[in-house]
Amino acid sequence: MEITTDTGRIELTDLNGGEMEMKSDTGKVALQNVIMTGHMGIKTSTGDVKFEGCDASEIVVQTSTGDVTGTLLTGKTFDTDTSTGKVRVPKTTGGDCRIRTSTGDIEIEISGH
Repeated sequence: MEITTDTGRIELTDLNGGEMEMKSDTGKVALQNVIMTGHMGIKTSTGDVKFEGCDASEIVVQTSTGDVTGTLLTGKTFDTDTSTGKVRVPKTTGGDCRIRTSTGDIEIEISGH
């Protein structure tokens, strides 16, 4: 599945699937109970990315000025980078989770931890 928007917001709730790519220039991405068995890729220029009870075997998030926050369902091996923001992720292992932002914060929790 591929979802693309220029200035609109992407909101997905209660979705299960294989793989997904989302792209937004200035819109926020809000995901609730979205579970992919494969890859989940999210790219924004200025929009925030918020997860609520989401998961995928591999998660890749790239944003320039947006924050990346929320909860995932299972442990991940986190690879994060931000130039001026703060990073708070748990020390867990599991599928890959790469998050890049220039000025945003990265704050992820694992449900039940």
